[in-house]
Amino acid sequence: MAEHYYNIMVVDDEFFIREGLMSYEWEKLGFQAVCSAKNGKKALEHLEDKDIDLIIADIKMPVMNGLEMSKIVREKYPHIIVIILSGYKEFNYAREAVKNQVYDYLLKPFNFKDLQKLFKKVKKELNSKRKELQKLKTYKKQIQETLPIARNQFLKDLVEGKITDYEEVKEKTDLLELNLNKDYLNCTIINFHKIFDLKITIKLSDYLLSNNLGELLIQSEQQVLLILTPTKNSRSLLEKQINRIIDILDDHLSEDDTNNFTLAVGRICKNILSLADSYQDALSLVQKYLYHQAKRVNYIYNEENIKESTNNYPYSQENRLLNSIMEGNKKESLKNFLTYWQSISKSKKYSITAIKKNIVQFLNILEHRLINHDISLEKNYNIIPPFTTFIRNLETLTELENKLRDLIIKVVKLTAKVNNQTAQSSYPAIHKAIKYIRDNYNKKITLKEVADNVYLNPSYLSVLFKQETGQNFIDYLSNYRLAKAKELLKRLDLKIYQVGDLVGYKNPKYFTEIFKKNTGLTPNEYRKSNL
Repeated sequence: MAEHYYNIMVVDDEFFIREGLMSYEWEKLGFQAVCSAKNGKKALEHLEDKDIDLIIADIKMPVMNGLEMSKIVREKYPHIIVIILSGYKEFNYAREAVKNQVYDYLLKPFNFKDLQKLFKKVKKELNSKRKELQKLKTYKKQIQETLPIARNQFLKDLVEGKITDYEEVKEKTDLLELNLNKDYLNCTIINFHKIFDLKITIKLSDYLLSNNLGELLIQSEQQVLLILTPTKNSRSLLEKQINRIIDILDDHLSEDDTNNFTLAVGRICKNILSLADSYQDALSLVQKYLYHQAKRVNYIYNEENIKESTNNYPYSQENRLLNSIMEGNKKESLKNFLTYWQSISKSKKYSITAIKKNIVQFLNILEHRLINHDISLEKNYNIIPPFTTFIRNLETLTELENKLRDLIIKVVKLTAKVNNQTAQSSYPAIHKAIKYIRDNYNKKITLKEVADNVYLNPSYLSVLFKQETGQNFIDYLSNYRLAKAKELLKRLDLKIYQVGDLVGYKNPKYFTEIFKKNTGLTPNEYRKSNL
């Protein structure tokens, strides 16, 4: 394999020094001199079409001196290393320059042994930069290959109702950089009547991404699912978005194919965990109108009987209740239970049958968390999943409320006991978890990965982590990444997308969005305000 040489440009107004440096046997040190210039201005012109790794430049030159040039190089070409040549008269000036904007300096007349020593150090630095760049490219490639698969699987599980834990959804939407953290969502299925061209999905994805309108999931050779994020619960607004999507389809399809698709539009949901309802709406419309092409767009709003919606189901309150139970906090658990219960029992949207269905779902999520905590409703209280028997004979809301409150008090007592027994041995694990996050925040890391590293199950680590830090895992990770981003933004040699990349946000647009959401400023605005 041929040796890789780093490219040098020599900049000096003295002809003999310039030619002497150009003719030096740089290859022995792993470099090659590829061009020269007699002042800083000429050097900058060369940089427009030359691939340069290192500049050796004199301080004193006509037209543009070495320090003026190096300042511009540092701003426009931060990857290039600059070494300044100076005489003894400019020694203090050169030493100060090193602190501010150049890599190092050499005093004229310089000793070639000193030059060799310096260039060994420079080569080590360039090798390190090259290795990091290669690592970054490899990592980006891996992310590009695996991220779409992980996103698609998560979206599929979400719309099919396989994920019911609000905290899990929040963690995964953040880690997978999905554009779904919105107040309103909708599922729309595009059903093509023959195999569609994949180019159309690229057009639609670009439209959704550029307008911050949601996500796209290819379900089959003839079906595409759009998860849209309308800004409010408005049919007219949703219809405008649907009409724009139809325009994109019509623009792409040939004239003969323009009627070769049908859109099925589900209800607008107020919570991400209600997407399964909207998806079922859209599926039912697809089945109903599959062989009827009279209507290109079918809305669930047109249907006379829509089943009870879970659009207003208090998922966040349910999640707070579950967290307080797992923490073993009786006072908070009873307080959260009262809020949760009032939300579902006082709403006119829910019959007692619907409330029982929601409680069954709540108990299933609780059981899932308890099992990860080495406790079980079945094992400890002989309450058998899927818990329909437990509530079947409770005929009034009062009976249901009292039964559920009593159960919560029992479970909280048990989780508190288990937490106290294991706290002494487990809390050091939180500090290890924090160290792991700080060592790996620039990578794609999950709660499960951190839990595996500290030998705790994810659910229990989540509880301990919140107790110890006051933040859940995903918020701590996000805040730490943003703190690091603020530090890096003060370095002018890094571009905004590079800062995002270095702190674990591989999507530049998502990095800008989350930075602004947390600081009120875009990364660029933050950088300017801290100069």
